[in-house]
Amino acid sequence: RVGKSGEVEPGNEANKKVPIESKLGAGDLPKLMTVLYPVAANWELFTEQIGVPKYEVDTISASIGPVPNKATKCLNEAMSWWLANDPCPSRKKIAEVLRGNVVPYRELAKHFEADSQGGISERQQVSEISGIPSQKKETNVQRENVHVAVEPMLEKYLRSFYSHQISHTKEEWPPTFNVEYINLVLVQQRSLPAPKREAKEMITFTTKGHIHQVRGSRLSLEDIVSYEANRKVVIITGAPGVGKTTLAHKLAREWAQDNFLTEFWMLLYIPLREPIVRLAESLEALLKYYGESCNESDIEKIKQRQGNGVLLILDGWDELRQSCRDHDRFFPKLIRGEIPRLTECSVVVTSRPGAIESIRRHANRLIEILGFTEDQVKQYIHSYFKEEDVSSKLLRDLEDYPNVASTCYIAVNLAIVCYVYYASSFSLPPTLTEVYESFVLHTLLRHFHKREEDKEKIPSVDSVEDFQEPVKETLRHLGELALSGLKNDDLSFKREDLFAKCHVDETEPHFDGFGLLKTVPISLRARIETYYHFLHLTVQEFIAAYYIMRTEEKDKSVWLTNNFSNVRYQTVIKFLCGMDQFKKSVALRGFIKSATPKFKGALGMFLFECIYEGQWDKQCREVAEHNANRFCFTCERFNPHQWQVLSYVMAKSGALWHLQCNGCHLGERELKCLCRFLETATESLETFHLSQTLIDDQGIIYMAKILQSQVALSELILVESNLSDNAFLTLCSALEDHQCIQSLTIRDSSISHFNTVDALARLVMKLPALQMLKLNIKNFSRRDYDVTISAAMSANSSMNVVTPVWNNMKQ
Repeated sequence: RVGKSGEVEPGNEANKKVPIESKLGAGDLPKLMTVLYPVAANWELFTEQIGVPKYEVDTISASIGPVPNKATKCLNEAMSWWLANDPCPSRKKIAEVLRGNVVPYRELAKHFEADSQGGISERQQVSEISGIPSQKKETNVQRENVHVAVEPMLEKYLRSFYSHQISHTKEEWPPTFNVEYINLVLVQQRSLPAPKREAKEMITFTTKGHIHQVRGSRLSLEDIVSYEANRKVVIITGAPGVGKTTLAHKLAREWAQDNFLTEFWMLLYIPLREPIVRLAESLEALLKYYGESCNESDIEKIKQRQGNGVLLILDGWDELRQSCRDHDRFFPKLIRGEIPRLTECSVVVTSRPGAIESIRRHANRLIEILGFTEDQVKQYIHSYFKEEDVSSKLLRDLEDYPNVASTCYIAVNLAIVCYVYYASSFSLPPTLTEVYESFVLHTLLRHFHKREEDKEKIPSVDSVEDFQEPVKETLRHLGELALSGLKNDDLSFKREDLFAKCHVDETEPHFDGFGLLKTVPISLRARIETYYHFLHLTVQEFIAAYYIMRTEEKDKSVWLTNNFSNVRYQTVIKFLCGMDQFKKSVALRGFIKSATPKFKGALGMFLFECIYEGQWDKQCREVAEHNANRFCFTCERFNPHQWQVLSYVMAKSGALWHLQCNGCHLGERELKCLCRFLETATESLETFHLSQTLIDDQGIIYMAKILQSQVALSELILVESNLSDNAFLTLCSALEDHQCIQSLTIRDSSISHFNTVDALARLVMKLPALQMLKLNIKNFSRRDYDVTISAAMSANSSMNVVTPVWNNMKQ
């Protein structure tokens, strides 16, 4: 009881009321949230009315990504800010705001009144927060409510959440548009019948045991899980930032709206980087991610069905701690179907390619996200910049900076390029590293513009190094935290760890790493715990590179020596190679030089990418020498940027290369990038061997440019390249009058004999240096071969001709 003097009188201490005039503190937040939960739907308006500045409300909204119960978590953050910063936060102020609102909110005001019925009793708070009922006798209404609460509620909540919240935030950063270009290609599928011949986009079908590999088959979004299997396990891979999470969100939203995936009655989207998720060892622990929206009835319903009809989307396998990916841990066993009472659930996993080796064999479908096509990049840019002259200028500038343009098929890179172009007064940095440097700079400036009321105090800077020392010091601490997170596969940070590492005052209401971090409130029983992560994993990798670059020269060399072959750090190292300080470091460039002989295959391509980002022309010559001027790869799916990297290294090496591509996808984008530097470096290719590749009618144009430009090309081999008749005719036309081709091999089952026989006969007559001709064209008749052979002999009577009709025929 509170006496007239305001002091607590002896009596029932456990049920004492707090007077309305008392000042609230941070410790009151859980109690306040218990009562204010219904206000969450309009949290922005409510918190502005009690005194939270609009810029702070916007920052909170932007920093908390698409997570379950986002509105509640935003309200929690805003109320935390208010309790820490308002001169006199009180129940009275809350009551006044609630009384001036709609009827349901007015009803809440009574909890904050000071009369004998008002206030929030300690016993009531404990009851509401802990879930332990008070000693009051239950009414019939209360019993009815208890009955309703145990009904399964998760499915209904998820359909609402996926439809309206999962990929919609008030202010995205970097700013983008709701444009979803999702281009998928099927890489591998198990236990399926061979595809029909009319599937033009299939590039090879080979059988290894019970596995049918189908490379190059394009898929629509609806086709991802549209195949026959008792239990579907799909792995979706793609480069960093290419749109794996966007795809996962899209699948969840389409399921919620019953557009497809209707075979599943439940879809669970699980972001594996979240702290509450990654340590889960049971379904119950996993579903804590959805907080109070999931109850025991939901869990029991899933288990009763053994997971049948349930689809789990595990987003970000590469962001899960390595220890959590061990064979006997929960998530690998879930993928293998070894969790009791969950043996029939289907699983979709998204990941960067380098992290899937341990689970790849357990998937019955492997899919790759290709990223944006060239036309989609143009559409995105035109959507971003409403002014036609600005978007046209950026497209022209990208032509001048191919090393940036070749990365724009990745969604996050394109969004950052567009923003940096706008923020930099419509000028484009020449490398991807400089694009990210500019993005970090403008993110910091944006942060100070939002926080600093006196605009004259905002620093005028041209680079991150121009900021005052306290800012740079905090950035270095963030970089150390970023690198530590990558090392430990721990991509989310607790508030106390972040504040301690960055030496941030605990009274700081809303630290967001100068705009480089997002907050992730996790709902736990009786409290909400705040975690942080970087805007994107690629941003974290850049900040980690920034930190390494500012360590001692000796420390940099040691770190590179220990981590150069670690897949986890590849993006970090590429950013390092693109930084000015790295380019000027003789010792570090010497390390790259010494590493050249050691890395071939996939690691060889990574080394090429490092050289390309640093634009080290001289290093290309040494690469050629150590690889004996040969580059051979089988069944690799290089992205467009990597094809351009290969083109750069070959062109700048000054050597003649033997290039062999087996089982690769060579579409228009890939061949255009390969053509970028080779078209002008006319003595780069000596032999070109293409086996089981997909070359479409658009890509053959760039293939023709490459072949026409390479005056030293002496051998060309085309085996099952799935050429259409038009593509074959274009190829023949491009090779006519080539002066150096001595050996030509064509083996193909897709070329018809209509129109192509005459073109081939004309070609062999116009190759003056041709000595060896090998033909095996399935649809050619004996007469077609006769025509071709006669043409060859008339041009060179000593030519060696090999066909399926006359083996090793020699005249």
